[in-house]
Amino acid sequence: MLAVLQTLLFVLAVAALIVLPYAFFKNASNTKFKTELMRDRRLAQERVGQPTKILTKDDIKNLPPSVQRHLQVNGAIGSEVNVPLATSIELHSKDVQFFQSRDKKPLDLHYSLFLFAPEIARLVYIKASVGTIPYEGYERLTSDGFSVTGSARKIIPFFNQGADETLKSQLASYLAYSIHLPNSLLSEHISLEQSGENQVKGKISYGGTSVNGIFTFDKESGLLTTFRSSDCTYFDFKGNAHQLDWSLQFEDYQVRRSVLFPDSVKAVWHDFDSEDFIYFIAKKFSSLLKTAGGIRSESLSRAEKKEYTQLLPWEAPSRKQKASL
Repeated sequence: MLAVLQTLLFVLAVAALIVLPYAFFKNASNTKFKTELMRDRRLAQERVGQPTKILTKDDIKNLPPSVQRHLQVNGAIGSEVNVPLATSIELHSKDVQFFQSRDKKPLDLHYSLFLFAPEIARLVYIKASVGTIPYEGYERLTSDGFSVTGSARKIIPFFNQGADETLKSQLASYLAYSIHLPNSLLSEHISLEQSGENQVKGKISYGGTSVNGIFTFDKESGLLTTFRSSDCTYFDFKGNAHQLDWSLQFEDYQVRRSVLFPDSVKAVWHDFDSEDFIYFIAKKFSSLLKTAGGIRSESLSRAEKKEYTQLLPWEAPSRKQKASL
């Protein structure tokens, strides 16, 4: 999420300078992003497989007490409905606001996040419009490598690939969500250590790169509220790098098939011009929560599901896309 939004910042910076006739682009073919997403999603799921067991207390007995309490409170274990130890999770929201600065109106996004475990894989797809210019972004972290790609008008590419900062940003985001995909906590890539009554130190190591962060849990409810890391880099419009603390805030937990999941997620840059800057807000984030164990969409009506499905990135591929899979 961090890296792919950096490419969007660049699009916002130059959008006012780009004037492209609509007639020239209206028949342009779809970008390859969705085809790549469908391919990467399929390959990642094949690598991690389908759920084969139920998460039990014995599985998490070596995890820090705060993590155990969260998994018990949110219903991942000990609920009346046996919850499969999911190998993947998909989160989607069409109610996302992205702020490029405090004094400007936010940009509305369609946002999809795909996480896989125990083998680490993370995919992000973003769709937006900058004025009259459509923008797509695709962020990929798999065993085959990592990349961040964005394009405007479907044919103007923007790239930010291969940088160490990009990999760290992707790993930080994966680690932040790992509590919500317990299978990832049992992998060799993530280590956790209790630090204080309601905090846990986390570390993820992958591809020769490591990222650290702190999980904070609510003292009363026991649920995860914040993940914060000092290993992320913010790039301004001029391409200057700034080492800032970054965090994800999880709010408004809702029950989805006996499991509590945050319905609102906020991303924050800390000490940004001496203040905290909330630049990303996703609401109704768990309204459509899909795992390898099944789909959870209780909060959507039939009409809403039909409308929402049309926004999802794995919509039925065209013949051209099918041929390339």
